[in-house]
Amino acid sequence: MDELNLDEAIDIAIRNTYALYMEIDTYENIIQGDYPMFIHDVDDSITDDDLDFIISYFETTEEYEKCSDVKNKRDGV
Repeated sequence: MDELNLDEAIDIAIRNTYALYMEIDTYENIIQGDYPMFIHDVDDSITDDDLDFIISYFETTEEYEKCSDVKNKRDGV
Protein backbone atom coordinates (compact mmCIF):
# COMPACT_ATOMS: atom_id res chain seq x y z
CA MET A 1 0.00 0.00 0.00
CA ASP A 2 1.47 3.34 -1.06
CA GLU A 3 1.41 6.48 1.05
CA LEU A 4 -1.44 8.78 0.10
CA ASN A 5 -1.67 12.51 0.42
CA LEU A 6 -4.87 13.97 1.85
CA ASP A 7 -6.46 14.72 -1.53
CA GLU A 8 -5.83 11.18 -2.76
CA ALA A 9 -7.27 9.68 0.44
CA ILE A 10 -10.41 11.83 0.15
CA ASP A 11 -10.81 10.87 -3.50
CA ILE A 12 -10.56 7.16 -2.69
CA ALA A 13 -12.96 7.44 0.26
CA ILE A 14 -15.53 9.26 -1.88
CA ARG A 15 -15.21 6.75 -4.71
CA ASN A 16 -15.53 3.82 -2.29
CA THR A 17 -18.69 5.27 -0.75
CA TYR A 18 -20.02 5.98 -4.26
CA ALA A 19 -19.28 2.39 -5.34
CA LEU A 20 -21.02 1.04 -2.26
CA TYR A 21 -24.07 3.30 -2.66
CA MET A 22 -24.42 2.55 -6.38
CA GLU A 23 -23.97 -1.18 -5.70
CA ILE A 24 -20.92 -1.32 -7.96
CA ASP A 25 -18.91 -2.96 -5.21
CA THR A 26 -19.54 -4.50 -1.81
CA TYR A 27 -18.38 -3.42 1.61
CA GLU A 28 -16.53 -6.71 1.99
CA ASN A 29 -14.59 -6.24 -1.26
CA ILE A 30 -13.69 -2.66 -0.44
CA ILE A 31 -12.42 -3.39 3.07
CA GLN A 32 -10.29 -6.24 1.71
CA GLY A 33 -8.73 -3.91 -0.87
CA ASP A 34 -5.68 -1.68 -0.58
CA TYR A 35 -7.57 1.40 0.65
CA PRO A 36 -10.55 0.49 2.85
CA MET A 37 -11.79 4.01 3.55
CA PHE A 38 -15.15 5.71 3.22
CA ILE A 39 -16.57 9.19 3.71
CA HIS A 40 -19.58 7.91 5.61
CA ASP A 41 -19.89 6.30 9.03
CA VAL A 42 -19.64 2.61 8.21
CA ASP A 43 -21.68 1.78 11.32
CA ASP A 44 -24.61 3.72 9.86
CA SER A 45 -26.34 4.18 6.51
CA ILE A 46 -25.13 6.60 3.89
CA THR A 47 -26.92 9.89 4.64
CA ASP A 48 -28.30 12.61 2.38
CA ASP A 49 -25.45 14.83 3.59
CA ASP A 50 -22.97 12.17 2.45
CA LEU A 51 -24.69 12.02 -0.93
CA ASP A 52 -24.66 15.81 -1.25
CA PHE A 53 -20.92 15.76 -0.55
CA ILE A 54 -20.39 13.06 -3.18
CA ILE A 55 -22.39 15.04 -5.74
CA SER A 56 -20.47 18.24 -4.98
CA TYR A 57 -17.17 16.41 -5.27
CA PHE A 58 -18.03 14.88 -8.63
CA GLU A 59 -19.18 18.28 -9.86
CA THR A 60 -15.71 19.65 -9.10
CA THR A 61 -14.09 16.75 -10.97
CA GLU A 62 -16.59 17.26 -13.81
CA GLU A 63 -17.91 13.68 -13.53
CA TYR A 64 -21.47 14.72 -14.17
CA GLU A 65 -22.73 11.22 -15.00
CA LYS A 66 -21.84 10.12 -11.48
CA CYS A 67 -23.71 13.15 -10.09
CA SER A 68 -26.75 12.20 -12.12
CA ASP A 69 -26.52 8.55 -11.05
CA VAL A 70 -26.46 9.47 -7.36
CA LYS A 71 -29.33 11.97 -7.72
CA ASN A 72 -31.46 9.49 -9.66
CA LYS A 73 -30.92 6.69 -7.19
CA ARG A 74 -31.61 8.96 -4.22
CA ASP A 75 -34.77 10.26 -5.87
CA GLY A 76 -35.90 6.78 -6.86
CA VAL A 77 -35.74 7.48 -10.59
